[in-house]
Amino acid sequence: EREKIQNFGRPCCAELARPERVAPMAGTRAAAVLALLVALCAAWQVGGTASPEPLNISATRLELESGASPTLSTCEGCGKLHFLGCLSLTASGENAYLFGGISGAYLHGSRLLFVSDATKFPDGEWGAGRFFEAELLTEPVKNLTGNGVSPPGLLRPVGLQHVYTQTLRDRFGHNLGKGDWIHGDTESLVVKWPSQAFIGIEQTHLLRHYAGFSLDEPADQLDMGTPSVAGLQSPHSEHFHGLGAKLQGCKRDGGNNGAEGVTLLNGDKLFVLCEHNQPGEPDNQTIGWLADAKTATIHGTFMVQLPRTHGHSGLFYRISGLTELPGSSDLLILFHYWSKETGNMIKIGRVPLDVDARSSEADPIHISPEELLTLTGKDGYPLDNFETLVVAEVPEKKGAYVIHLLSDNNFNKEYQKTLILSLLFEDVAASHEATSPPPEEAGPAAEEKFQLSYRPVEEARGRFAGTWPLMAAAVAASAIAVAGLGRFRRSGNDAELREESGATQPILEEERL
Repeated sequence: EREKIQNFGRPCCAELARPERVAPMAGTRAAAVLALLVALCAAWQVGGTASPEPLNISATRLELESGASPTLSTCEGCGKLHFLGCLSLTASGENAYLFGGISGAYLHGSRLLFVSDATKFPDGEWGAGRFFEAELLTEPVKNLTGNGVSPPGLLRPVGLQHVYTQTLRDRFGHNLGKGDWIHGDTESLVVKWPSQAFIGIEQTHLLRHYAGFSLDEPADQLDMGTPSVAGLQSPHSEHFHGLGAKLQGCKRDGGNNGAEGVTLLNGDKLFVLCEHNQPGEPDNQTIGWLADAKTATIHGTFMVQLPRTHGHSGLFYRISGLTELPGSSDLLILFHYWSKETGNMIKIGRVPLDVDARSSEADPIHISPEELLTLTGKDGYPLDNFETLVVAEVPEKKGAYVIHLLSDNNFNKEYQKTLILSLLFEDVAASHEATSPPPEEAGPAAEEKFQLSYRPVEEARGRFAGTWPLMAAAVAASAIAVAGLGRFRRSGNDAELREESGATQPILEEERL
C-alpha cells in the first residue's frame, strides 16, 4: 500500500507567526528572539534565492527482453520506429533524495531541462516539485539494424552530467519547498529559448510563466525568478480570464488533473491539454485550448480523442505529455495507462494542428491522433510511468527524429525507475509545411534559437565552470518581515498559508501517477 501525502502547508512560519504558541520569555528579550525567528523564516520564503544544487547521476543501460523486436510497427504509411536504447537513472550523494518524479521536459541542443512533480524528503515528508538542468551525454549510433548502417549524425544518450536542481517560486515570490506539494505539483514544461518557461501545475490548476532569466547562464547561477500566472492581471488577483479561467475547470479526480501537456507553437501560441476531461464530460476525450502566450486569450477550443484500453470496456488512456514535431505543424501526444492488471501501457499519437484555427467551447474542433506507437508489457521493452517526451531532429537526414520518453518514478524506488527510452522515428508520411517563425525571429539568429537537434557533450560550451557561493539575502528580507509581523498569511489559489489547523484531505501516492 502506497504512502499518503498529507500535512500540506508551512508549519514553521505559521507557528512562529502566532506568539501565543511560543513559550513565555521575559520582556524585550522574548520579543527580539521571536522577531528574529519570524524574520529568518520569512526571509527563507520571500526573497533570497535557493541556489541551484548539484546532483550526481549515474546511468545504467537497459536492454530489450529476449525475443523483443528492435523495430516497431506504426500506422500504415507513418514510417518506422527503431529502439535506440534505454537508460535507468539513479542519484547518489547527499542530494540524491531530490531526484525523481520527472513529469515535464524540454530539450535544446544537448541541454535537457525537466521538472519534477514533488520532492520526498528523508524524513518522509513531501514538498513541491523542482526545476532541473542537465547536459545530455550522447554517442554515435553506428550499427542500428545489425547491418552496420545507421543514419548519419544519429546519436543516442549514454548519461547525464552537470546536473543542477533548484526550487521554484510561486507568483508571490515564495520559494516552494517542504510542505508545498499542493502548490508545486509541476506537471509540464515548455521553453521559449533562452529566457522564458511555461510550467503547468496540477492541484491548483495553473500555468506559470517564468521570464527574465537566461538559460545561457551557467546552470549553477540560474535564477528562474518569480512567475506570472496565465489569466491573472496581478499576483493577488482572484479573477482568472482566458486560458487561466479554463484551466480552473480541470478539476477531475479530486484535483489531480490539469495542464498535463503544454507546447509552444510559432513562438507565440500555447497549446494546452488537460490530463482527463472536465468533470461530468465524456471519459473518451479530453479538452484543450490554443491561446496567446502573452495575453492568455483563447483562439480555439479542441476535443482530443483518448485511446481505448484494449480489453477493458469504458477505460481510456490519459494525456501524459505533448510536444511539437520539429519542422512540421504536427504534434506528438504521449498517452499512458496503468492498472495492477495491465501494468504500464503507452501510446504515441500524431496529429496536425492549424495554429490559426478558431473555435469556441460551444463548437470545438475535434481531433483524433493517428497512433504511431503502442507499447505494453508483452512487447519486451523497458516500461514505466512515462510522463513526458521530447523530440530532436537527426541533423543529417531529413524526416528522421529521435524521440525520448522520460518516466516519473513517484519516488517509489522499490518498484519504479527513472527511465529515458529513446526511439528513432523515420517519417515517411506526407510531409507537412514547416511552421514559419514570427517575423521578429527571422534570420540567422532564429536558426540558432530554434535549433533542436542535439550534439555530443564534447561540443557543448563550457557553461558549468565553477560554482558561485550562496548569496545570503536574509538580513535585508528580515527587516521587512519584522516590520510586517502579524497575521502572516498568503491568499489566492497559487499559495496559501493558513493559520487554521484544519487538515488537508490525504491523497494516495499512486493517485499522483
